[in-house]
Amino acid sequence: MDNASLQSLLKRLCNVLWSANVTNPITYVTQISYLLFLKMLEEMETDQRDTNSSNGRTTPQLFTVIRIDEEEVDFAKLRWSVLTSDPDNDRMLRTLRDLLPKLALHPALSPAARALFEDSAIVIPD
Repeated sequence: MDNASLQSLLKRLCNVLWSANVTNPITYVTQISYLLFLKMLEEMETDQRDTNSSNGRTTPQLFTVIRIDEEEVDFAKLRWSVLTSDPDNDRMLRTLRDLLPKLALHPALSPAARALFEDSAIVIPD
Protein backbone atom coordinates (compact mmCIF):
# COMPACT_ATOMS: atom_id res chain seq x y z
CA MET A 1 0.00 0.00 0.00
CA ASP A 2 1.49 3.32 -1.03
CA ASN A 3 1.25 6.62 0.88
CA ALA A 4 -1.65 7.96 -1.19
CA SER A 5 -3.70 4.82 -0.55
CA LEU A 6 -2.90 4.93 3.15
CA GLN A 7 -3.88 8.61 3.38
CA SER A 8 -7.13 7.87 1.57
CA LEU A 9 -7.87 5.00 3.95
CA LEU A 10 -7.14 7.15 7.01
CA LYS A 11 -9.45 9.91 5.73
CA ARG A 12 -12.23 7.38 5.13
CA LEU A 13 -11.78 5.97 8.64
CA CYS A 14 -11.95 9.46 10.13
CA ASN A 15 -15.14 10.12 8.17
CA VAL A 16 -16.68 6.86 9.41
CA LEU A 17 -15.78 7.70 13.00
CA TRP A 18 -17.10 11.25 12.67
CA SER A 19 -20.38 10.01 11.13
CA ALA A 20 -20.82 7.68 14.10
CA ASN A 21 -20.42 10.61 16.53
CA VAL A 22 -16.98 9.47 17.62
CA THR A 23 -15.49 12.93 17.94
CA ASN A 24 -12.74 12.50 20.52
CA PRO A 25 -9.34 12.88 18.79
CA ILE A 26 -7.74 10.45 21.24
CA THR A 27 -10.24 7.80 20.17
CA TYR A 28 -9.35 8.48 16.54
CA VAL A 29 -5.66 8.04 17.26
CA THR A 30 -6.24 4.86 19.28
CA GLN A 31 -8.44 3.21 16.66
CA ILE A 32 -6.17 4.09 13.77
CA SER A 33 -3.09 3.04 15.76
CA TYR A 34 -4.51 -0.47 16.20
CA LEU A 35 -4.95 -0.78 12.45
CA LEU A 36 -1.53 0.65 11.61
CA PHE A 37 0.09 -1.64 14.15
CA LEU A 38 -1.48 -4.65 12.39
CA LYS A 39 -0.06 -3.42 9.09
CA MET A 40 3.37 -2.98 10.65
CA LEU A 41 3.26 -6.45 12.22
CA GLU A 42 2.59 -8.04 8.85
CA GLU A 43 5.44 -6.09 7.23
CA MET A 44 7.83 -7.00 10.05
CA GLU A 45 6.88 -10.67 9.85
CA THR A 46 7.43 -10.70 6.08
CA ASP A 47 10.80 -8.95 6.41
CA GLN A 48 11.95 -11.35 9.13
CA ARG A 49 10.82 -14.37 7.13
CA ASP A 50 12.71 -13.14 4.05
CA THR A 51 15.87 -12.41 6.05
CA ASN A 52 15.76 -15.66 7.99
CA SER A 53 15.03 -17.81 4.94
CA SER A 54 18.25 -16.58 3.34
CA ASN A 55 20.10 -17.47 6.57
CA GLY A 56 18.39 -20.85 6.97
CA ARG A 57 16.67 -19.83 10.21
CA THR A 58 12.99 -20.14 11.04
CA THR A 59 10.76 -17.22 11.93
CA PRO A 60 8.12 -17.34 14.67
CA GLN A 61 4.76 -16.82 13.03
CA LEU A 62 2.44 -14.15 14.38
CA PHE A 63 -0.46 -14.67 12.01
CA THR A 64 -1.20 -18.33 12.60
CA VAL A 65 -3.44 -20.49 14.78
CA ILE A 66 -2.39 -20.31 18.45
CA ARG A 67 -3.91 -22.12 21.42
CA ILE A 68 -4.84 -19.64 24.15
CA ASP A 69 -6.67 -20.82 27.27
CA GLU A 70 -7.89 -24.04 25.62
CA GLU A 71 -9.16 -22.10 22.60
CA GLU A 72 -7.76 -22.20 19.07
CA VAL A 73 -7.34 -18.58 17.94
CA ASP A 74 -6.74 -17.94 14.24
CA PHE A 75 -4.65 -14.77 14.10
CA ALA A 76 -4.27 -15.12 10.32
CA LYS A 77 -7.58 -13.25 10.08
CA LEU A 78 -5.84 -10.18 11.55
CA ARG A 79 -3.24 -10.07 8.81
CA TRP A 80 -3.49 -6.61 7.21
CA SER A 81 -3.68 -8.03 3.69
CA VAL A 82 -6.55 -10.31 4.74
CA LEU A 83 -8.48 -7.58 6.56
CA THR A 84 -8.20 -5.05 3.77
CA SER A 85 -9.13 -7.52 1.05
CA ASP A 86 -12.34 -8.64 2.77
CA PRO A 87 -15.32 -7.09 0.94
CA ASP A 88 -17.60 -7.82 3.93
CA ASN A 89 -17.09 -4.84 6.25
CA ASP A 90 -19.27 -6.33 8.98
CA ARG A 91 -17.17 -9.51 9.07
CA MET A 92 -13.99 -7.42 9.12
CA LEU A 93 -15.24 -5.43 12.11
CA ARG A 94 -16.35 -8.60 13.94
CA THR A 95 -12.90 -10.07 13.34
CA LEU A 96 -11.24 -6.96 14.76
CA ARG A 97 -13.57 -6.85 17.77
CA ASP A 98 -13.12 -10.54 18.52
CA LEU A 99 -9.41 -11.00 17.90
CA LEU A 100 -7.69 -7.68 18.60
CA PRO A 101 -7.94 -7.99 22.42
CA LYS A 102 -6.54 -11.52 22.18
CA LEU A 103 -3.27 -10.14 20.81
CA ALA A 104 -2.55 -9.20 24.43
CA LEU A 105 -2.10 -12.96 25.01
CA HIS A 106 -0.07 -13.78 21.89
CA PRO A 107 3.13 -15.55 22.96
CA ALA A 108 5.18 -14.37 19.96
CA LEU A 109 4.66 -10.68 20.75
CA SER A 110 6.91 -8.77 23.13
CA PRO A 111 5.47 -7.75 26.51
CA ALA A 112 5.33 -4.13 25.30
CA ALA A 113 3.40 -5.11 22.18
CA ARG A 114 1.01 -7.27 24.21
CA ALA A 115 0.41 -4.37 26.59
CA LEU A 116 -0.82 -2.24 23.68
CA PHE A 117 -3.72 -4.62 23.16
CA GLU A 118 -4.79 -5.10 26.77
CA ASP A 119 -8.42 -3.96 27.02
CA SER A 120 -8.37 -2.96 23.36
CA ALA A 121 -11.75 -2.32 21.77
CA ILE A 122 -12.83 -1.30 18.32
CA VAL A 123 -15.44 1.48 18.38
CA ILE A 124 -15.74 1.79 14.61
CA PRO A 125 -19.47 1.23 14.07
CA ASP A 126 -21.05 -1.46 11.89
